[in-house]
Amino acid sequence: MLEVQYCDAQPDRAAAAMEAVMQKYPQGVDALLVTSDDMALAAIKCIWDNNSADYQKTVICGFDGNQAAVEALDRGELTVDIAQQGYEMGYKAVEAALDVLEGKSVESVIDSGSEVITADNIDAYIADCREKGLWE
Repeated sequence: MLEVQYCDAQPDRAAAAMEAVMQKYPQGVDALLVTSDDMALAAIKCIWDNNSADYQKTVICGFDGNQAAVEALDRGELTVDIAQQGYEMGYKAVEAALDVLEGKSVESVIDSGSEVITADNIDAYIADCREKGLWE
């Protein structure tokens, strides 16, 4: 690990941080792990805007599983994305609320799961999102 850049989940700060990383490590880096898809997309835009061949080889991992990031993964710009399963979060929250209303106990932590999305499983992920009505 070379360093951590705190960007407060702000894409403009992520772009500025990416610019600084590219200046500090002009030979490129092996991977970027980004805590939100919007920041990952901002870093990707910075790399492409600077036409940096060394950084275009960088493995970039986003986090959220939002449609724009998955589309970037499908285009080969993003390497991997960690989907938080927002649909499942909502479903399990309603399920837990109904259980409470019926007097049942619920766990203090309810795991809605996550999914690692890569080029190998992106088609299935997109199909699942469309089936649930999340994407057009």
